Amino acid sequence: MKKRCGVRLSMRLLLTKVNTKYIQRCNMHIMRMDIILIFVFAVICAGLVKGTCPSTCSCVDDSSGSNVNCYSKYLGRIPTLPNDTYYLDLRYNNITKIDVQLCKEMPQLHTIYISYNLIIAIPETTFTDCEQLYRIDLQYNKIRSIESNTFVNMTNLYELYLHNNKIRSLVSYTFINLTNLYQLHIAYNEISTIEPFTFMDLPSLQYLYLYNNKIRSLESNTFINMTKLYYLNLENNAISTIESSTFINLPSLKYLYLYGNNISDIEEHAFGNLTSLAW
Repeated sequence: MKKRCGVRLSMRLLLTKVNTKYIQRCNMHIMRMDIILIFVFAVICAGLVKGTCPSTCSCVDDSSGSNVNCYSKYLGRIPTLPNDTYYLDLRYNNITKIDVQLCKEMPQLHTIYISYNLIIAIPETTFTDCEQLYRIDLQYNKIRSIESNTFVNMTNLYELYLHNNKIRSLVSYTFINLTNLYQLHIAYNEISTIEPFTFMDLPSLQYLYLYNNKIRSLESNTFINMTKLYYLNLENNAISTIESSTFINLPSLKYLYLYGNNISDIEEHAFGNLTSLAW
């Protein structure tokens, strides 16, 4: 009887050890599965937060974020893009409007090429909070006008390309507080009027291209306080009058092109303190 009890007790102890090991293994397996599931969930969430690359575009990730290439993809609108996009190429598409706040969607955006499209207007909010944007290329579109607050306070903007559009006038303070802007291209438009103070607060601007427009006259203070301006091209316009103080206090201006106009009236003191002008 004692032997049987001893055998039963030994069997119970053995089964208990086996069950304990089995339970421990099961728990470890469950823990591993939990860790894997958490990792997968985290990866999925990260992808959802970042946004995915459009199937029609190609995206390359590097230390700066996503470099997105949507060149010539027959796009009719700007697709949803990764929110860490810093370089965006949308050239040669059929985009008719910019219906997103670019830097709200992509806060790291540094360079955007959206030339050779069919854009008619740029909403004021398009470049809201784009202090980090360095280059904007909007050439060869159908843009008719630019609101005064479109490019406001873009303090890092270095290059702005707006040539070959349908812009008819430039209103006061269009380019205000673009303190880092180095070159501005607005040639080959339909500009007939430039209001005073259009180019206010452009302390770094050195190259300004306004040729092949329909500018009729240049008013006083058109180019006020542009102390770094080095090159100004106004060729092939319809300028007949240059008002007093139009070209005054431009100490860095070396190249001024007025060929191909119909200038008949130059007011007194239209030119002054052009100490660097090449003859």
